[in-house]
Amino acid sequence: MKGRGLVLVLGGLAQQVGLSLWLGGILIVGAAVAPAAFRTLPTRSMAGEVVGACLRGFNTVTLVAAALLLLGLAVDWLNRRRTTWERTLELVRFLCTAIALGITLFLMTSLMPRMDALRQASAMGPQFDAMHHTYTTFTYLQLALLLAVATLSAQLSLPKAIPASTAVGSGPPLRA
Repeated sequence: MKGRGLVLVLGGLAQQVGLSLWLGGILIVGAAVAPAAFRTLPTRSMAGEVVGACLRGFNTVTLVAAALLLLGLAVDWLNRRRTTWERTLELVRFLCTAIALGITLFLMTSLMPRMDALRQASAMGPQFDAMHHTYTTFTYLQLALLLAVATLSAQLSLPKAIPASTAVGSGPPLRA
């Protein structure tokens, strides 16, 4: 494999690893870690601390995943010939990724620190509940955006139409 082909393979790998880490992490933390913590730990406060620590760690993973995904998208953009429609899909895919990253940055730098401050002050009332609802809503939006990225990536990876002369079964009949 030479130059451009290797770049495309590595770009595709970066894209797939980044998207898998990010999307998979959201699903694991939201569908497995958080419910298990609240179901098994003795107090909601302890469960909240554990889940909060997991989310803070996941934020770092998300930044790495986003960087890999954006790198892969840039490689794709710069090295593949695309139709105007495919370029539009690539742009939408990039915008979905950028918005999802913006959500991560908002959750990480604004909302989570305020939630942590309320938790440390033992002020787990309506204000915390509203912030938790906001966090959850933005996470669902992020999940939808990343699923759109996955769908667009799958669409863009489909092969172009195969000319009839090379399609399976178009050659001379086989002899028995």
